[in-house]
Amino acid sequence: MAEWLDVLLDATLDTLKMVPVLLVVYYLIELLEYKKVIKLGSSNIFQGKASPVYAALFGCIPQCGFSVIATDLYTQGNLAVGALVAIYIATSDEAIPIMFSNITNPSVLIDMLVLIGIKIVFGISAGYLVQFVCNKLFKEKKEIDEDFDSFDSPFAAPVQQGVRANRFVEKDRKINMTCNCSYCSGDSTKFMWQNPLFKTLRTAAYVFVINLILGTIIMFIGEERLAEFLQSSYAFQPIVAVLVGLIPNCAASIVLTELYIEGGLTFGSIIAGLSVNAGLGMLFLIKNSKDVKKNAFIIGSIITLALIVGYAIHYIAPLIIG
Repeated sequence: MAEWLDVLLDATLDTLKMVPVLLVVYYLIELLEYKKVIKLGSSNIFQGKASPVYAALFGCIPQCGFSVIATDLYTQGNLAVGALVAIYIATSDEAIPIMFSNITNPSVLIDMLVLIGIKIVFGISAGYLVQFVCNKLFKEKKEIDEDFDSFDSPFAAPVQQGVRANRFVEKDRKINMTCNCSYCSGDSTKFMWQNPLFKTLRTAAYVFVINLILGTIIMFIGEERLAEFLQSSYAFQPIVAVLVGLIPNCAASIVLTELYIEGGLTFGSIIAGLSVNAGLGMLFLIKNSKDVKKNAFIIGSIITLALIVGYAIHYIAPLIIG
């Protein structure tokens, strides 16, 4: 009973830590739209060529709530897939605070800075790569639309305008099913102060339930067993770290980081594990996005690239240091 109460307390605290960030960011987005500073559907920050760069820089801030917010924006069509991937990879959940807490150990702080730098560069590179491949693989519908728009006929213009209008109306309807911000609701004269609050509460409720379920599962497994699982043979450490990192709970990043600090995990392994540890972002992606193939490609790409980079550092870093 005491253990379950600890899980309940941890789930509550993890959720409460995320609430202020969710609330501030959602209100900031609402305010920027209301003041016409940005339009989500066409913002260069969210969908421009440099969006993976901005996303990776935001992602390196030690707050797993950013991956949830990024997923929310992506599923509404307001964030580029490259930016989503960049923020997933760049985030490190509890790893940065834990490493920073070892302020008396300069080597750990240096490792923390190197970790952040590698994950930012990795996130940006992976973001651009996945964006490029996604544009090639999932462009069939876009090509059909472009072919219709380019149809050359004196009678085509009125029809094309009608279709485009219907297309934007349908897009707005889909967005409004999940978003009630000033921009999406079409009411830019009124600041919708209640919408960010409702959005935060809805997201926090989902986060709490997931944290509670995952915390209960980890309670039965035991963090010691997770640590033993990670400290398997040297050759398989990055793979095992990725499997642990995919657990959408702060316990995964804590175990990975503490094992690394204690010398039980290689630097390449912690890079691999933390690169797939995107908090609850991936769960939100699976829950809210109906494009199963694209979801599978995004998650599969992150896992594959994390293993490639992790193994490269796993074997190269000892040669450089040694």
